[in-house]
Amino acid sequence: MKSRIIFFLKYCTIWLVILLLFKLTFIIYHADKFRQVGFVDFVLIFVYGLKLDISLEAYMVTIPVLSFVFFFWSKKHLEFKIIRIYTLIILMIITLLNIIDLALYSYWNYRLDYTVLNYIDTPGEMLANLRWYHYFILVGALIFSWLIFYRGVFAKLFRKADSLPGEGGWKSGLVFLLILGALIIPIRGGLGTASLNVGAVYFHKRAIVNHAAINPVWNFVFSLTEKQGMEYKIEFFSPEKEEKILEPLKVTKAESRKILKTDRPNIIMIILESFTAFTIERNGGRGDIAPNLNKLIKEGVYFDNFYGSGDASAAGLGALLSGYPSLPNSYILKFESKVENIPGICKDLSALGYTNRFFYGGDINFAHIHSFLIHNHRKNFQLGGSRSFCIQPAA
Repeated sequence: MKSRIIFFLKYCTIWLVILLLFKLTFIIYHADKFRQVGFVDFVLIFVYGLKLDISLEAYMVTIPVLSFVFFFWSKKHLEFKIIRIYTLIILMIITLLNIIDLALYSYWNYRLDYTVLNYIDTPGEMLANLRWYHYFILVGALIFSWLIFYRGVFAKLFRKADSLPGEGGWKSGLVFLLILGALIIPIRGGLGTASLNVGAVYFHKRAIVNHAAINPVWNFVFSLTEKQGMEYKIEFFSPEKEEKILEPLKVTKAESRKILKTDRPNIIMIILESFTAFTIERNGGRGDIAPNLNKLIKEGVYFDNFYGSGDASAAGLGALLSGYPSLPNSYILKFESKVENIPGICKDLSALGYTNRFFYGGDINFAHIHSFLIHNHRKNFQLGGSRSFCIQPAA
């Protein structure tokens, strides 16, 4: 049993080193984009990115762990034979996806995700982004992975495993069954409220630095589970009826009105969770439920024909801070590659010389809020929260 646990620990270590080497390869290949990135930020890329690397590794070692559980009785080392074949297949897939990501990033400016599958039926459009040398890199990387990692590193580990005496025994099967259950912790990114998402590795103001921390294979698989949120093909009305409904809403003449006494006010936006307009006296609610809000309404400007966007906090944040309406099946915060390109009130205020701060009392990684806030700034931006969370993105 002990020898099999040692084998498993070495097996996991090798995979982690391989994933880190692919991350280093991405940085070296796109070195021109990292010229102004400091040494500390390079280190943080690996530190923050470790969350997704370990999560992916936990997924990958699930089959080997199951092999140890189901074949604890085998004296012919069936578990190691299965792991040997499985390792080669996964190694080739991991290498292939990383090299494709390496080549496409220069044109797509984001790590590999499910959108690459949209070009399967028209591969010519995707391959048009590739140069002739990319094919040599791809073939060379596959051969290199096979020679160095599989025939070299993994082969030595498997040779030692083949020399182990006898079967693992029921105790070994029980231990690996417990390990199998424990894998859920690194897979979901810990024991916190929010499960792991791509935004958890974001820490920097520059997109390329955050992108370097992303594991493209993890991102590819994760995006496959999230893509249905962007798909919505139900048509409620005909194009003619839609045009008729929307026509009265079109602005024909811009109108501005000054309602403040100063041109540079101190702006405080208070976003209330699970709050209803019916607690407001002016909307027919009781005056003693929200007395301070009722007082502010009398002193300020109140919009009584205003509706929430979506049915969740994340959808509301996208609307309030970026003016982005709620999606039918999802919310924009989930899609980091799109969030990078939408407007934001913090960006506009930063351009005017404001210092922006955001305080949040929950898990900052919940619903991709962290990465959204990182993108929703330009400079002089700080995040803070009641759960010991306080970060100022690196310059």
